[in-house]
Amino acid sequence: MNKKQFFKEFREELKQLPKEDFDSIIEDFEEHFEIGLSKGRNEEEIVESLGTPKTIAKHAKAYLLVRRAEEKSSLINFLRAIYATIGLGFFNLIFMSVILIGLSFLLFGFFLAAGAIIFAGIASIVSPFISPYIESITLGGINPIALFFLGFGITAFGLLFFIANGYIARWFYNIIIKYLKMNIKIITGELNEI
Repeated sequence: MNKKQFFKEFREELKQLPKEDFDSIIEDFEEHFEIGLSKGRNEEEIVESLGTPKTIAKHAKAYLLVRRAEEKSSLINFLRAIYATIGLGFFNLIFMSVILIGLSFLLFGFFLAAGAIIFAGIASIVSPFISPYIESITLGGINPIALFFLGFGITAFGLLFFIANGYIARWFYNIIIKYLKMNIKIITGELNEI
């Protein structure tokens, strides 16, 4: 395959990207060809060293999506970056899927627990006020003032736990982004060697 054929297929694979990203990637690969040709290599050797246009386009898309997730934190960007990177290799499919599902359920469980603690605290705060009006609510011999302040303590703990979960989720997000970037560098390492 020569340079013209390579770029025809490569452009086709990248056509759904925004123009700015598309132009940047094409420019980078034009530069790869220029450097390779200046070192005395022919077009076919350069194309062979790069790999197939489809594979390179997957790598470029994954890199862009990871960069976008790093620059603008959102669940959608995060999931797109993970999906694109998982598509680069079978190992990622197994490794990342198991870890992501496990950690996602763990984080979800932590947030649910924090919500339950907050709800229990609020219920403890409110129960001394409504127990005289609702027969099914008994304070179990606990002083209503003590229960009121205990409720504030439980609610405060729940809120702190919820905030800590937010920090843990943010840390998890950043670690996954770093992993995705490292993974792309490992997989596409040969692209930097022309």
